[in-house]
Amino acid sequence: MKKIAKLSLMLLFMLLVMQTQAQIKRIGIKSGLNLSKGEFVNQAYGDQFNSSMKNLTGGELMFYWESSKNDYFVTQVGLGYTGKGFKMSGDSANGRLRLHYLELPIIFKFRLPIAGPIKIMAGFGPYFDFAFAGKLVSDGSTDHDIIEYGMEKSSKDNRPFNPADIGLVFSGNFEINLPQGKNIEVGVDYNLGISKISNNSTYFTGIDPINPGLKSGVLSITVSYLLDLSKDKKKVKKAKPDQPQIPDTQPTQVTPTTVP
Repeated sequence: MKKIAKLSLMLLFMLLVMQTQAQIKRIGIKSGLNLSKGEFVNQAYGDQFNSSMKNLTGGELMFYWESSKNDYFVTQVGLGYTGKGFKMSGDSANGRLRLHYLELPIIFKFRLPIAGPIKIMAGFGPYFDFAFAGKLVSDGSTDHDIIEYGMEKSSKDNRPFNPADIGLVFSGNFEINLPQGKNIEVGVDYNLGISKISNNSTYFTGIDPINPGLKSGVLSITVSYLLDLSKDKKKVKKAKPDQPQIPDTQPTQVTPTTVP
């Protein structure tokens, strides 16, 4: 976990450096449909429960801004809500876990024009999630406070689920430029969890503390609406009208003639 924290700090530092050199060009809002799933990396739990894992349907709503130094490389930073979890259905277990997160994704993208107002974008980057609520339903019983923030300090080491989730997000989408600086994006994201969202806890066995090594994965189908903040306006100098030719008004000298 310490290595992940150090990596996260390095990525945030890189982001701050890039933001000082780039300019915020667009702001937007993104909504999406989430299909989330879990995986136990602990072999004993994985062999028993991974085959029972099913997708859990959820959603996301994100506000984000986009900065860039040119038209090809962009950085998207978001902040918003996302829902994760999984369902288990099988002989070994039945139930579902639903977690509600505040998410901060940072995605570095490459943008390429295709035809007319249509562009394609693809990229990846880290995401940082923090759960503020959760519910586990298993065998007919419901635990409405699975994150358990109200636990005493001495009991937090036995908390079954870790509120922090850190991983990588891979993103691809089509962008359509509309008149008056408006844009629509339709795409697909995949969040690959790197950190374990489960803790060492007696919650899973009732006897000895164990960490089943639960990690998350989320496939999202998204639609975004963006608004340009800055537009390149070329200043066109008005041509000065041609100056009319002013005739020479200087009096002409008349040479006197002598009359014989």
